[in-house]
Amino acid sequence: GHIKSITSTGRMQGIVVGAMPALMLLAMSLMNYETYGTFFFESTLGWQLIIVIVAMELVGATIMRWIYDIKID
Repeated sequence: GHIKSITSTGRMQGIVVGAMPALMLLAMSLMNYETYGTFFFESTLGWQLIIVIVAMELVGATIMRWIYDIKID
């Protein structure tokens, strides 16, 4: 329990940092769909970028989980 409370800050930070790109894309698309929405959702390059972003997010989340996974023997 003590280790979980110590690493909870890092886990929350990982969640916030991991959610930030998706929230920024959503906010930009809602504010100015003609510029951002059409690029990301209606072009091949936009979808390729979204796939790269998701892949990088998964790698980052895996690394963060590995860093904050403390095992006590």
